[in-house]
Amino acid sequence: MSDVGALTAELGSGRPRPVVVAYPRGWVEALAARLNADIAAQTGTAPPPVTVAEPAAPGELPAMRGDRFDAPAGTSITISQLAGGIVAVVPPQGARASRGLLIFAILWLTFVGFFAAVMTFAGDTPKRGRGRPQNKFVPAVVIGVFGLIGAGMLAGAVNQMRRKASLRASRDELIILEQSLFGTKTFKRAAREVAAIRVGPSGMVVNNVPVLELQIMDTGGKQQGFFTHLTNDEQHWLATHLRHATGVGEGG
Repeated sequence: MSDVGALTAELGSGRPRPVVVAYPRGWVEALAARLNADIAAQTGTAPPPVTVAEPAAPGELPAMRGDRFDAPAGTSITISQLAGGIVAVVPPQGARASRGLLIFAILWLTFVGFFAAVMTFAGDTPKRGRGRPQNKFVPAVVIGVFGLIGAGMLAGAVNQMRRKASLRASRDELIILEQSLFGTKTFKRAAREVAAIRVGPSGMVVNNVPVLELQIMDTGGKQQGFFTHLTNDEQHWLATHLRHATGVGEGG
């Protein structure tokens, strides 16, 4: 994390705007110098002042139960210091986010397709003797319903694979922006409205093992869960940095 930097623009009295995040500090400082030189050349004024903020070392912060400052091995998530807080980026996790659901949805649709082919072939085969006309409506409805269920599971799996998020946390506010196939959701709270940031059970169970999530509890007792598709280590890592950025504990 000591080599990761971010570039923000101070726009008068407005809120600082992030320009780039989670790049090597040397690159960010070089980009800041070049932008300042271009601004000075185009406006004929003195270059804007540049302030380089050093990230606080984890040891300088008060320790909290369950803190994990080291990035989990193999994670694609980035966390960087930015204007008195942090910015975290959770990129799409690919097949690892929904491998089980994806495989199950494909098997389900394969079975439904096979069953539909058998029913179609059986319906087209001439029957011996004279029997009552075959009712094709009910099997078609059943196949259609099961096909829609499979399509829904497949869409859910692809959504989990492609969704991404960005988080911004400081002593002033906590913002979580999630983007998926079905749109964008924004969670925003002032830091004083957050009572706890922790990792806890989501209520889902897979193979008799509870699925954990990152949980944000506000002062009114309302709890919001995020990132069930991340590993437990990644969830604890995110929770640690969010707690230290906002000054909020884990709660009871």
